[in-house]
Amino acid sequence: MSDNIKMPEPLKDAVARLNWAGQLISELRTLIDEYEVREFERYLPKWDEPQGNYSLELPNPTSFPPPRSIKVLVGDIVDNLRKALEYLVFQLAKNNKGREVTGTQFIVVASAKRFDEMKAMKLKGLKDHQIRIIEEYQPYNGGEWLRLLTRMSNQDKHRELHGVFNRDELEIHFDTSNEEEDYEGWKVFRNVDNHGANVCIRSAEAIVRLADGRPAVETLEVMHEGVGQVLSRFVGEFE
Repeated sequence: MSDNIKMPEPLKDAVARLNWAGQLISELRTLIDEYEVREFERYLPKWDEPQGNYSLELPNPTSFPPPRSIKVLVGDIVDNLRKALEYLVFQLAKNNKGREVTGTQFIVVASAKRFDEMKAMKLKGLKDHQIRIIEEYQPYNGGEWLRLLTRMSNQDKHRELHGVFNRDELEIHFDTSNEEEDYEGWKVFRNVDNHGANVCIRSAEAIVRLADGRPAVETLEVMHEGVGQVLSRFVGEFE
C-alpha cells in the first residue's frame, strides 16, 4: 500500500495488521538467512591431517529441517493478512449502516455460483459496487494469491503448522587459493579450519519453501501486496 494514501480512521486497524505482517516477513527473511548459513556450514570440508588435504562428506539434508519457529512465523503472517481483510468488510458494513453488523466475512470461494449464494449472508451491509470489487479478487477471477492465503489460514487455525522445508539443490565451489574474491551471489566461508581454503555455497532455488514447493518469502510477499491493493480500493468509501 502506498505511503502517500491518507488512511481513513476505520481502516487503520486493518492497515496495522497489514504493516505488522510486513514486519514479520522481514523477520522471516532474517530467520531463513540464519538457517541457510547453519545448513551450509554442514557442507564445509574437514582437513584430513594424514592426507594433507580436505575431505568432504555430504550430509543427509533431511536431518536438518527448518526450525519450527519458521513455521510459526509463516502462520502469524498469514493470520494477520487474513484478519486485515476481515476488518475491512466489518468496517465497510458498519460505515454503510451506521452500526455494527454481525457475521460479516471477506468470503473466498471457488465459483461465481457459490459467491452469489454466500454474499447476502457474509457481505451483508455492503453496497453492490463494494461486493463487485471483492468478487474481482476471487480465485475464479484469477485471485490465486487469495485462494492460497485462505487455504493456509484455515490450515494454521484448524489443523497444523505450515509444512516449510528445505530443498537440497546446492552448488559448492571449493577454492584452495585463498584469494580475496567477492564471490558475488555465494555464501562464503573463508579460510576454513585455518588451513587456507575458501568454500562458497549457493542454492539454485529458495532454501525454505511451502509444502507445495512455492518459495516461502516470495509467496508471502505476493499475498502482502495483494491485501494492500484490496485495502487501497476501499479508501474512498470512508470519505
